[in-house]
This record gives sequence, C-alpha cells and structure tokens, in this order.
Amino acid sequence: MAYGVNAKGEKNFYLWDKEQNGIISPNASESKEIQSENTPNYIIYIMGSLLLLSIIFLIILAFKQRKGKVNETNNQ
Repeated sequence: MAYGVNAKGEKNFYLWDKEQNGIISPNASESKEIQSENTPNYIIYIMGSLLLLSIIFLIILAFKQRKGKVNETNNQ
C-alpha cells in the first residue's frame, strides 16, 4: 500500500495488484478487505504478549524454586 497522487491530482492510497500487475485504487469494498488483512497482526501481537508473559512467569517460578532449595540447605 502506498499513498500517492493520480493524474487528476487526487490523493489516495493505492495497492499493487499481483493479478493485473498494476496499481489499483481501493474503493470502499476493497478497503474492508485491507482492514481484514490487518486482523492477523493483532493475533500475532496477542500471541507474542502471551508468550512473553509465560516466559516471565517461568522465570519467576524458577527463582522461587531456587530460593526454596537454598533455604532448605541452610536449615539443615
């Protein structure tokens, strides 16, 4: 997607159409398709956030277990 000016001087966003091998101007129905193509990006962000939180949780668990083992050896 690129922002540009056509021969009439109208500013708009334009797409490269692989099938027609040319630039097209999206109309209202095509812009909905563009928005739906961006939806998987949100899924990637959510999955990445969940992965990061899981890693942080595992690190906290590892330190708690490590601290517990240190306390057991000190008590003996």
